[in-house]
Amino acid sequence: MSLSSLTAGQSISAGDVVFVSASGLVYKACANTLETGRPVGIALDSATVGQLSRVNTDFIYPNASGLTPGEYQYLSTTVSGTYVNYSNWLSEAQTVISGSVYLTQIGRATSTTKLEVEIEQPVVLVAPL
Repeated sequence: MSLSSLTAGQSISAGDVVFVSASGLVYKACANTLETGRPVGIALDSATVGQLSRVNTDFIYPNASGLTPGEYQYLSTTVSGTYVNYSNWLSEAQTVISGSVYLTQIGRATSTTKLEVEIEQPVVLVAPL
């Protein structure tokens, strides 16, 4: 398990997928740009701007909900800080008219409430899909 305490650049909730900006602050990740589409982990603590939040990059996140065991989860292209299954990711990505979207695996569901975090590098896809 890899754990880091990072300073929030925006309000972060426990369970948000986050990335570290060039300034070193943590923000909610989103698969609509390369910078925001490179998450480092899932926040374990809620934090407001300037507060520390623990972020874990390689673990079982036990507080998820609505997952299908065995199904991979991907960083959302529309809702910052969230992950969705591939079918939902594709539906989101197909709404992009031009530009790029990023397919970033966050992890695999081990139960309806647990996510094995396995973040991979984003795959760049050019819209329209």
